[in-house]
Amino acid sequence: MSAPVLAVEDLRVELATAVGGLKAVRGVSFAIARGETFALVGESGSGKSMTALALLDLLPRNARRSVGTLRLDGVEIGALPEPALRRLRGNAAAMVFQEPMTALNPVLTIGEQMTEGLLTHMPETPTVVAARRAVDLLARCGVGEPERRLLQFPHELSGGLRQRVMIATALMTGPRLLIADEPTTALDVTVQAQILDLLRELQRDLDLAILFITHDLALVRRFAARVGVMYAGRIVESGPTAAVVEAPSHPYTRRLLACAPSLAAPRGHRLGFLSGLPPRLLCTPVGCQFRARCDVAGDACATDPPLRESAGGVAYECIHPPSEIAVRGPDMRSPPPTGAEARAGAPDAEAASAAPLLRAHGITVTYRLRGGFLARATTLTAVRDASLEIPPGRVLGLVGESGSGKSTLARVVLGLETPQAGQVTIGGMALGTLDRRARARAVQPVFQDPYTSLNPRRTIGEIVRAPLDILGLHARDERAEVAAAMLERCGLPRHMLGAYPVQLSGGQRQRVAIARALVSGPRLVVCDEPTSALDVSIQSQILNLLQDLQASLGLTYLFISHNLAVVRHLAHRVAVMHRGVLVETGDAEQIFADPQHAYTRQLIAAARG
Repeated sequence: MSAPVLAVEDLRVELATAVGGLKAVRGVSFAIARGETFALVGESGSGKSMTALALLDLLPRNARRSVGTLRLDGVEIGALPEPALRRLRGNAAAMVFQEPMTALNPVLTIGEQMTEGLLTHMPETPTVVAARRAVDLLARCGVGEPERRLLQFPHELSGGLRQRVMIATALMTGPRLLIADEPTTALDVTVQAQILDLLRELQRDLDLAILFITHDLALVRRFAARVGVMYAGRIVESGPTAAVVEAPSHPYTRRLLACAPSLAAPRGHRLGFLSGLPPRLLCTPVGCQFRARCDVAGDACATDPPLRESAGGVAYECIHPPSEIAVRGPDMRSPPPTGAEARAGAPDAEAASAAPLLRAHGITVTYRLRGGFLARATTLTAVRDASLEIPPGRVLGLVGESGSGKSTLARVVLGLETPQAGQVTIGGMALGTLDRRARARAVQPVFQDPYTSLNPRRTIGEIVRAPLDILGLHARDERAEVAAAMLERCGLPRHMLGAYPVQLSGGQRQRVAIARALVSGPRLVVCDEPTSALDVSIQSQILNLLQDLQASLGLTYLFISHNLAVVRHLAHRVAVMHRGVLVETGDAEQIFADPQHAYTRQLIAAARG
């Protein structure tokens, strides 16, 4: 067997903080062969991205790295001085970041950014040769009209095109190692599939070694030959992907897999959950760091776990053998709502046949695009003659690619956009006849990014209480108690009322956003990608919470997502949107089992991989 392209042994990263040294990466070891993909998975804060940055010494200034062995193509690079490392970055190894819009310079053209690295590392290269290579790589990465793209700026490209440009830029100098840090997280399912196919093709043609970092376990199944599961700065389980996914040995891996929705699972089943939070790692960790969240932990787990090997070449750090975990492990699904909560408002045949709570008929939205020098003004039709209905207590999943018109239709339902044609009614009342207060009582949104949708200068208590103050609901001295009760109902303790959004995790912030949306008592909630920015473990908690709140409060959801597994899990009916048109609408089970429209079949095929 040839030497691996990348070999890492005992990698450690410590971050200096005001309260002590934080052990972000603790003794990580792995290797990647030529033409192989190795994936790192785990929750936010597990150390995945910090590991990737440490490989190329791109760490923040308060970080200190130490490593036993760090070899790239057989050359020890762990102790290289900065000038030598600078020559290595972008030459022998390159990185593709999660968000290309922030990674690309907005004031430089695509051509300037693509050729910069090549001309820096190989200054003898003629500019025309560098430009020709950029054109060739863009074409190879599936970018149409590559010569014209070189003259454009990042904001003129779609998300998928920007990510393709990032990949092409990373390949300009012919690296042997490509580090891809969440390269498909913000992309639609079809674009995501295209990017993965592109990486596979490039890997095959160029014999690339790829380190693939993600929290999406479905992507790992489809793309990586081997996987390492990270928790609290360590790889707690690693091995061939099929062996790890089909028969996980570590309790943490089992929990992660139970959290992920699946296209094959029954609709509405309870997702797995991970209670508690990861350790802060401010002192020298002792024992299994997962034991506080593990239901099979015992006194022996207070000592450092041994490295075990199970069938299929899987290595894992746990004192318990897999057979014992399987026997002693509890039901990993989230506990269902109890008693009256489970019965109240539960969707049933009667609810499905009731008069629709939401009815949108013949909605058309057009925009007038201003012209410029040598360009005429044009009209863009974002939504064309769209009609949909949602009975009370039901969930309609709205799916489609970016730019298909989903969010525009959602803004119409929220009363934030006035259609040129058509009408929206909620509870039999035309939305256009309601004033702002009545509209706010009827429908509320939950947005994709809870951090940008929450006022950072307001406490959690003020944020959740704000709708009550604005709408004049309840007596003034009762509003704080109503807000606290709704926060508790959304799974957050009262002591968080005085906290600020920056002090909360992503999942906690999304719970605050849900509490704020529900505190005024709306019957209809528009959920616009409410879990796409969350880890799989937090995503499962939010999806279970939405199910529980629907059951207990009799809520109706318009649920927008590009994640078909999430829609399959939650929605009773599905509406598929393509280029502003609703091309297929029907029962979720029927659409996923037997899609009729070619575009729907394409979406589902891309999601299944």
